[in-house]
Amino acid sequence: MRSGRNWHPERLFFLENSRLELHATNQSSFRLQRTLEELGAHFVENEFFLTSRKIFEEWASRQKSYLMENFYREQRKRLDILMENGKPVGGEWNFDKENRLPPPKEYDWPEYQVFERDEIDFEVAKELGITPTNTWATTRKGALAQLKWFITKHYAKFGPYEDAMVLESWSLHHSVISPYINNGLLHPQEVIAAAVEAFDSGAIPIESAEGFIRQIIGWREYINGMYW
Repeated sequence: MRSGRNWHPERLFFLENSRLELHATNQSSFRLQRTLEELGAHFVENEFFLTSRKIFEEWASRQKSYLMENFYREQRKRLDILMENGKPVGGEWNFDKENRLPPPKEYDWPEYQVFERDEIDFEVAKELGITPTNTWATTRKGALAQLKWFITKHYAKFGPYEDAMVLESWSLHHSVISPYINNGLLHPQEVIAAAVEAFDSGAIPIESAEGFIRQIIGWREYINGMYW
C-alpha cells in the first residue's frame, strides 16, 4: 500500500473522476472546507455536533460578549438536559466550584480500558511508521465499550477530580472518548443520553453529571461555534 497523503489524494481522486458530484458535511477545519469548496462540493450540516452553525450564529447575534457560561445555560434549556420545571436540576447551573479537589493521597486510580489490535490496526500503523498501542479503540464496538467503561468505572468520580493531575495516572477519571466523538464513532447525543440515564439512576452525583455534560454540550459545541 503506497501512501498518497503528501500528494493531496482528494485532489488526485477528483481530477481522475471529474464527472462525479461531490457531497460532504461542513468540515471541522478551514483548510479542508476550502479544499472541498474548490472542488465544487455541495455541503450539508455536520451531524457530529448538537448545535448547527445557524443556531450558534443566532445565539451569538444576541450577545454583547460571547461567554461560554451563557451559551451553556441556553444549551441546557434548548436541549432540555438536567432541567426540571424550567430550572436546573440541583438548583445550580454550574458545579465547577466542586470540581477542583486535589488528588487524594494513596488513591488507587482505576485502570483505563485497553484494546486488542487486529490485522488492519497493524497494517495502518506500519504504513504510518508508528508502533501500535492498546490505548485507543479503532471500531464502533470499541468506542461503545469505552463509553460504558467510563460510565461504570469513572463517571461518579469525574467531577471532584476533574482538574487534578498526578504522575501515576494520565487519564484519572476522564472519559477518554473525545477522539470517538470527533471522528463519528460516537455521537454526542448518545453520550449525553448515557450520562443522563446513569445520573437518573441515582448512581452519579450532580457535580460529576453536570461537569461531564458541560464538556459535551457546553465547551465542545461552544468552541466549534466560535471557530467558525
